[in-house]
Amino acid sequence: MAPIRSSKFRHVFGDPNRKEKCHDNIRLTKNAFDSNLAKSNGKYVSLNWEASGGGSFAVIPTHEEGKLPDRFPLFDGHKGAVLDTDWNPFNDDIVVSASDDGTIGVWEVPKDFSVYVEYGDLDDCPDVKPLKFLKGHSKKVGHVGFNPVAENILASSSLDNTIKVWDIESGEVLYTLPHPAMVTSFSWNYDGTKLATVAKDRKLRIWDVRNEKILSEGKGHHGAKGSRVVWLGDNDRVLTTGFSLISDREMALWDVNDIPKGPIGDFRRLDPSSGIVIPHYDPMTSIVYLGGRGDGKIVYYQFEDDNLYDLFAYNSTSPQRGLGWVPNRSLDPHKFEVAKAYKVHEHMIEPISFKIPLKGVDMLSDVYTFQESTTPAMSAAEFKEGKTSRPLVNDWRGVYENQKTEPIVAPTKQGKQEATPAEPKVSQSTEHESKVPETASKQAAVEIDEKKTDSKSVLPEKSPKVELEEKKLPEPSTSSEEIAALEKAENQDSNKVLHSDGVKDFLAKNSESGADEEQRDDSDHNSIWDSEEEVSKPKHSPQPVASNDISETKVSSASPEDVKESTAVSTEKTTTTTTTLSNDASSEGEKDQVNTDKATIAALVNTVELLTKRIEILEAGQKA
Repeated sequence: MAPIRSSKFRHVFGDPNRKEKCHDNIRLTKNAFDSNLAKSNGKYVSLNWEASGGGSFAVIPTHEEGKLPDRFPLFDGHKGAVLDTDWNPFNDDIVVSASDDGTIGVWEVPKDFSVYVEYGDLDDCPDVKPLKFLKGHSKKVGHVGFNPVAENILASSSLDNTIKVWDIESGEVLYTLPHPAMVTSFSWNYDGTKLATVAKDRKLRIWDVRNEKILSEGKGHHGAKGSRVVWLGDNDRVLTTGFSLISDREMALWDVNDIPKGPIGDFRRLDPSSGIVIPHYDPMTSIVYLGGRGDGKIVYYQFEDDNLYDLFAYNSTSPQRGLGWVPNRSLDPHKFEVAKAYKVHEHMIEPISFKIPLKGVDMLSDVYTFQESTTPAMSAAEFKEGKTSRPLVNDWRGVYENQKTEPIVAPTKQGKQEATPAEPKVSQSTEHESKVPETASKQAAVEIDEKKTDSKSVLPEKSPKVELEEKKLPEPSTSSEEIAALEKAENQDSNKVLHSDGVKDFLAKNSESGADEEQRDDSDHNSIWDSEEEVSKPKHSPQPVASNDISETKVSSASPEDVKESTAVSTEKTTTTTTTLSNDASSEGEKDQVNTDKATIAALVNTVELLTKRIEILEAGQKA
């Protein structure tokens, strides 16, 4: 199974039409030759027809819907059954046909052609005759396909094991590509200079058409049934469908420059059905569509980075005998169409629109890019001279607004254009990283300044400024034994302080005065704290809070005056915190927590006093 991922085409869906919008009452050919049976250019649909004596096909204008009359003009002239048709991409009224009689017919659809013409006598219904026949193959012609870039250049495959490239205007054979077995499918590349072919010898070949030589070839699908091939747009990749040794349907992706290496990612099994899989690729959306003959499912994948990602599948209970895909220039952006196919039933042709659900026309530019143009990029003479060009395309906005726009040469696929070397990525990232801390620090400074101005902080307006520059101080005269004895004495004093009546009175007095202070700060706290979170989870800190753990290094690197100022701030902060906790206590559990916090704060006060005495020792050492 192909991988799945998120994609803007993930929800493309098939939208079938009602029966009255279909083309009913068709007489499909009973010939079993492997072809699509139908082709469409958006204006017409051509269909291999079952006629007495053979040699006919039908052309149906796409806007003439409903039940077809029992008799209408057919395109008749071949002596054998019509096996395949194709429309000129640069002239909507020119169609060619491949026949069992070994010839290729060139036809022009009459002006104002219609199938709904009433005739007094059915025998008086005139059929359309060909402009010319192209003769060169010695056996039946199975497939025909126009060059996507050059005007009037056509390729055809035959059971004589050759592919011939024609100039249909002059009728001459330009190039012949011999094969050891019958060709079952071929596909032009994006600029019309190469052909990919698969044959009954189970090999895939890439041809340089104008030099008539093989560029790369290798073993394809292992099954004996016929394979199909399609070139994946402006890529050096082709997709093949075929069968495994146990007759399971499968597909494979190939690098055209290295066919002998085998498929990219090996062969991918589809299902055990026996019908030929008809592939179609849309270069605008990079979507591959696979429809199997004999079943009602059409699956589609997005091609990207040498992977085919599963998108979705269109399912129907009615099996399809063939599929004819329209060029993307015939899609309707107003209906959000990304593809359209004519599904051939036994007695009906059903148009199926593949659409993408969008919220509005503003999102169309994310889906539509360029659509195929009806203007050729070169003439047949230029093609024979060896000229190479990308196809011409039109901006989709012109199609959407129904305005004629000048075609342009299709832009190269991203990543193929030569570009000047960029600066090394390492230096760019290093420069970026060096700028980030500076920017972040500036933003933090701005936030702190705003908090100082707007909020009524419980901290003093001026934070203690501690110089971090190292100062070489003289060694204190007090010994380590004296300091240890002093710490022990102070610890004993702190226990007395925690339980003294003076501290309790002090805390109670400050808790009453802190209630008013907390009420004034409520408006500021709402802008700083999340109303749904506890007070202990701030979004932003209004002031950088100094740590209560003052290490020996910090004390020794600061002047005694600075440390005194810092300890004074710490004392004031602890007092304010105590008042806040006292006012927040509204239940018995909270009161117990407040009492515990009071004891902790008292211990902190005692620690501050201890630090003060240490500072005095340092001052004494400096004076000494």
